[in-house]
Amino acid sequence: MQTTVSMAPDSVSAVQAAKLKARKGHQDWLVWRTHQGHWAYARATAEAIKAAMLATGTARRFWLYAANSGVGHTLSWRLALTVRRNMIGGAA
Repeated sequence: MQTTVSMAPDSVSAVQAAKLKARKGHQDWLVWRTHQGHWAYARATAEAIKAAMLATGTARRFWLYAANSGVGHTLSWRLALTVRRNMIGGAA
């Protein structure tokens, strides 16, 4: 399944869009900054988490906005690995 990544001109637009989609769409959403400095957001899937991890690297973090509430959670590389593994279907 192909993950659709949307781009936003700034962090405020990306965060507002992700929060709205998380609250209204009943699904988790991710926000991260790309290598080119653009802000991206996508529905939280294993593929999207991998794309965010590769774009941010090990030293930077990205955000996961929870479904139904829109509450933001900061994901480090280590936590993102755990969340991604759980989405795929358990420990490897």
